[in-house]
Amino acid sequence: RASPLGDVRETVQTPGGGLTGLVDGRRLVVGSPRFVRAQNVAIPTELDVAERAAVAAGMTPVLVAADGRCVAVAGLGDPIREDTASALAELRRLGWTIRILSGDHPDVVAAVAEQLHVPAEAATGNATPEEKVAYVERLRQHGPVVMVGDGVNDAAALSAATVGIAVHGGAEASLSAADIYLSRPGLTPIVDLVGAAGSTVRAIRRSLVASLIYNTLAATLAMTGLIGPLIAAILMPISSLTVLTLAFGSRTFRNTTNVGKVAAEPAERMLE
Repeated sequence: RASPLGDVRETVQTPGGGLTGLVDGRRLVVGSPRFVRAQNVAIPTELDVAERAAVAAGMTPVLVAADGRCVAVAGLGDPIREDTASALAELRRLGWTIRILSGDHPDVVAAVAEQLHVPAEAATGNATPEEKVAYVERLRQHGPVVMVGDGVNDAAALSAATVGIAVHGGAEASLSAADIYLSRPGLTPIVDLVGAAGSTVRAIRRSLVASLIYNTLAATLAMTGLIGPLIAAILMPISSLTVLTLAFGSRTFRNTTNVGKVAAEPAERMLE
């Protein structure tokens, strides 16, 4: 097909790995170091050094190979958002266990984990989409799991988690697989979401208790003959109005994000 690069053919995208194809008859491979090396690509010494330098700088290395030989190394990275540390600290205070599960280079993941005060044993790098799913399913054997992700590589894990949260700006596949979509960037909306979810559960409990007390009292009075059918018929709508008043009065999601389905009080959580 037409391309500024020339004649592009036989392109194959491997989720969590990279991209291969023919460009003007040359076999190109672009992707993670593990993926590129698996294609039997020769890595010159100077580019191997450049790869290690990118990792040491906290960036994710991406290798470019042509006809079986690496020709370039790019270091990609994003600064940690200002609200990340405070948001994670608040989630820990609420009882969350924070983990990092990423397809990035393990040394890059370790550097990020250190900055965010995540234990080394709770930070996993070089994870393929299949490994992410297996990781989430293994954690689910010990309790509910919340998975936060933004990429195509996270879609399956988001679906496998008890609650999947797709962040602002995420890939369409992650949005489709997640239970919740955050309409604002950063991790602070997750803290807001947890607070709103807790308020929702408390509102439901208050409504159930009020309804139980009201109906028990009314049924007792009716059985003892202290109220007649007419009075009982008048009292029943008041019970429903009481529950509706409690529900509308809570306004739990007044200042939070757009949400889909929310699971209450998970015991084990995980962040991508």
